[in-house]
Amino acid sequence: MDISSNIAGAPPPLAVTKPATAPARESVPPVATETSRPKSVPAETASDKASERRDDKAEAKADRDSVGQEKSSRIASINPQLDRLFEVEPETETLVFKAINSDDGDVVRQVPEDIILKLRAAYHDSKSSLDTKVTDTEERQPFDRTA
Repeated sequence: MDISSNIAGAPPPLAVTKPATAPARESVPPVATETSRPKSVPAETASDKASERRDDKAEAKADRDSVGQEKSSRIASINPQLDRLFEVEPETETLVFKAINSDDGDVVRQVPEDIILKLRAAYHDSKSSLDTKVTDTEERQPFDRTA
């Protein structure tokens, strides 16, 4: 007994179908090809080709060497030798890392950056000046904490 037929608004049962089958394949005859026969090469031509190959290899190596030298000089200009240095900044007592170019002494990278160090120094100065103002105010005007 089919239960779904008793429920109002239920979809009708699915129809049973046979699975699809693929069509039969046709047989295809193999393709006929010619076999290549080795050709005879005169000995003098083979040696000429070998010497040409050696010359080509030597030229290619010379080209690679010149390209390698250019590349290494470009890399040296992009990635200079660096001296790494840790310092303590005296105003804020902050540890600072510096990467310095060993050729010209320029600072390549610094952590934390200069602007951060200046902001910290300004904050410490303002904090210390606020501390002195608060102590001056407390001495001048004591207030009563009783309610």
